[in-house]
Amino acid sequence: MRIADGSGFRGPGSRMRRAAGASRSGAAVGLIAVGLIAAACSGPGAGTPRPTDPHVILAAAVRATAALPSARFHAEISSSMGAPAGGGGFGPSKANITFDADVDLATRQLTGREQMAIQQNAPNAIPVPAQAQGVEVIVASTSTFIRQAGQARWSKVGGGITFAPTNAEAGQLLLNLLADPSVTVDKADEVSCTLGTCDHLIVHLPGDAVGNVLGILSGMPANGAAGFVPDIDLDLRIDQASSVIAEVRTVIAVQGSSTELLLALSNPGAPVQITAPPPGLVDDMGLGGGQVTTILETVGSEIESPMTIGPEESPPAP
Repeated sequence: MRIADGSGFRGPGSRMRRAAGASRSGAAVGLIAVGLIAAACSGPGAGTPRPTDPHVILAAAVRATAALPSARFHAEISSSMGAPAGGGGFGPSKANITFDADVDLATRQLTGREQMAIQQNAPNAIPVPAQAQGVEVIVASTSTFIRQAGQARWSKVGGGITFAPTNAEAGQLLLNLLADPSVTVDKADEVSCTLGTCDHLIVHLPGDAVGNVLGILSGMPANGAAGFVPDIDLDLRIDQASSVIAEVRTVIAVQGSSTELLLALSNPGAPVQITAPPPGLVDDMGLGGGQVTTILETVGSEIESPMTIGPEESPPAP
């Protein structure tokens, strides 16, 4: 696990890309999905004085984010990969992804935009577009739709999200993880965040414990992902007024590759209008999925990166 050096990046307006980039961004999309589910496990505070114990703050945040019916998410992912073993004319590469979505947290429906750009640093690298490529997506309970940026027609490409646990189940999984004695939490000074003023926590998670939870969240058996996840440090910003988890940052380094993640939440609980794409603009690709009657319609403007992506160093022991 690597702690970020304080550098960050700003993401442009984002749109989702077609499955052609899925092999390069599968881990990144997984991080986004886990982040959305985890953030669905925090809600408004009770108006009592803020606690000072970081474990109490964190547990309250997990309980508070499951009560949210909806929220807007902005994610930025920067993934760097070293040259493959043996070279083969391929050098290191870097992929930058930005993602903005309005999400119905109770039903796991969302509408979003992703934009992705890949840079290859070798003369024999596979040619890729110089500019970021964007795609829009709508995920409903039974169907998923995508379309290229700037295009009018949608393609129905499959079903909705069916594996995710309920908010209550996800919240309890995270609370169980935090109760593990190997998980430690440090509290830094309060900071500004997307929701106002936030408590600032650094959570140190052992890889095996995280792998167990990720496996369950993604529909795998218990311990299904254990042994494949490195130790992770999460930099969390928790809104003092509502106890909602406002921002998550982390940097994960595995076998020559490095992934930086920023996930920011805004508009917690704001109503979202739900509608289906016009049937006359939908091409059914025959990949499954049923009739859609409720889909989030509008996606707000993207959120600029408020701060550094990676987690900060833990505060010194008193």
